[in-house]
Amino acid sequence: MCVLSGKGVGISRGFVLLANVCVLSGKGVGISRGFSPKRFAGQAIGRVSDLLPSVVMASPSRTRSLEQTMSGAIRRYSTAAAAAVSSEGYLDGRRLADLGVTEHDLSNWVRMGALLRIRRGLYRFPGHQHSWVSRVYQAAVAYAPAGSIGFRTAAAWWGLANARELVIEVVGARSAVRSSRLARAHGVTDLLPSDVVEHRNTRVTSPLRTVIDCARFADEIRLRHLVDDGVEQGHFSYDEIGRRFLEVGRRGKPGTVRLREVLETRTSMVGPSSSFFERAFADLIVDAGLPQPVREYRVDVGGRTFYIDFFWPSWNLGVECDSVLAHSGATALAADLERQNALLSTGLQLLRFTYDHVVRRPEYVYRQLHRALMPRAA
Repeated sequence: MCVLSGKGVGISRGFVLLANVCVLSGKGVGISRGFSPKRFAGQAIGRVSDLLPSVVMASPSRTRSLEQTMSGAIRRYSTAAAAAVSSEGYLDGRRLADLGVTEHDLSNWVRMGALLRIRRGLYRFPGHQHSWVSRVYQAAVAYAPAGSIGFRTAAAWWGLANARELVIEVVGARSAVRSSRLARAHGVTDLLPSDVVEHRNTRVTSPLRTVIDCARFADEIRLRHLVDDGVEQGHFSYDEIGRRFLEVGRRGKPGTVRLREVLETRTSMVGPSSSFFERAFADLIVDAGLPQPVREYRVDVGGRTFYIDFFWPSWNLGVECDSVLAHSGATALAADLERQNALLSTGLQLLRFTYDHVVRRPEYVYRQLHRALMPRAA
């Protein structure tokens, strides 16, 4: 009974233990306001002291039964509190039930202040503040199961491109979700079961679907960052988002053109290949005041025909605009190297630039072109 008296346990551990002892007594200790684990522990010890005489005076079997009951409640509370840490103190009723928490547990914990009921089906453990995260959980619970967290809110939830939006956004079937004071709802007709997953204890669109949906609002630069972050964080590959885009992208859908232009520079799944990329490079040449090249210059080598993206015949200089995945994989890499070796065997020079070179580091591209073209131009 030393444990029940609070001796031999620290405040944090003793708090969880004593909280459940008091819950099982059916009498609260008034901690829903000004919550303090230390003060609560003192109140709880006093409550237990009142209970112990009757428990000890009872039969040994009654004492063992009470200890077993208290042990089960303590274990459930501790398990639930630990699970809530990853979601900033919030758990919904479904998740609590999965952890073995009963309706009786919830009723008692809420009555004594060991658990805060935010709204129907959503609870918060003491010590966590109301925040943007809590608003996300409230919306997720309110719209479940028809709606899920989506669009820019989902991007923030996944940690993509440091996104954080004040307005909470949810997505669901067009006839199933409506905007409310909790969230702005987006009705869609092409949401698949695989597009919705559970992350941080709530239903949210997958990173793949999230980025595709964000194309409706994001400008090209923001969209590039979202796509690249998703790949760098391991959520999907460029080819995977390319394939999903081809499934849901359609004429007239907001953001389709912007996302296509971004993906054209990153994957061979979306065609025509590299059109936007090559337009950006052509604009760079004009802005730099460099001589105009020939586009798609034909070169015949050993019975094979190759086309170079940009070529300056007077300087025997070619430039290739390389998509991120157009040359990835062992087979593609081998073919690419064979192509390059064949072109270089003719004596021409070949420069290769990626999308990031052209868009994010244009000064580097300009220096390379100026070094190759200007001396001979003089």
